[in-house]
Amino acid sequence: MDSAVVTDRDEKWRGVPKVATTAEEIAAAAGTKYTISPSVTGVQMAMDQGFKKIGFVGTPCQIQALRKVQLLEEPYQFGQEKIGLLVGLFCMENFEHELLFPHLVEGKFGLKAEEVDKFEVQKGMFRVLSGDKVKEVPLEETDEYAWKGCGPCFDFAAELADVSIGSVGSKAGWSTVLTRSDLGAKVYDAALAAGSIEETAASDKGLALAGRLAKSKEERFSAKTAELFSRGVPVNIRR
Repeated sequence: MDSAVVTDRDEKWRGVPKVATTAEEIAAAAGTKYTISPSVTGVQMAMDQGFKKIGFVGTPCQIQALRKVQLLEEPYQFGQEKIGLLVGLFCMENFEHELLFPHLVEGKFGLKAEEVDKFEVQKGMFRVLSGDKVKEVPLEETDEYAWKGCGPCFDFAAELADVSIGSVGSKAGWSTVLTRSDLGAKVYDAALAAGSIEETAASDKGLALAGRLAKSKEERFSAKTAELFSRGVPVNIRR
């Protein structure tokens, strides 16, 4: 890869697509943003900058979109063959910035966006960290801030990615990694051989948790699709 499209953020915690060319730039953009970001536009940014072998890190829906783009034929070719590697993130849902921050972060927690250091989901709680302060609410209380398009989505673990990665099922400081293609396995093995990453066996308990979340998202998808169908809304059915 000669570049990687990642998601950075501004001081207001709005997601910002970024074209990274060094390990330091990639590391600087690490961390979950928990707000919708137009990350796929970063692929065009990378192409405009002349890169020819582009890696992409994004959510399952973004991975699905880019896989579909890779299948396009003439006259819809625009350089999508330059997309070289897709790394997908575990994702149950994401949030609308315009709802999450005014109503929860600022309204309920009394924090300005600039004061937030980190977001995390731990043991069924949605947590916001600011300095030595930790504010949290049960995860179900954040449903009203979720992006509406996340409801009819079945993919938790980025099934179409070359490599899927997430914190679910792993201990603090580690990530659960699934290689899904020959390319993904090759990249993972190369990183391991170079000493860029360490590995340890995933626990059965952790993998079971990831499996339950994946099943839960599929069930939510089925229920949401049935609801839309009953209202006469056109839907795509997964087979």
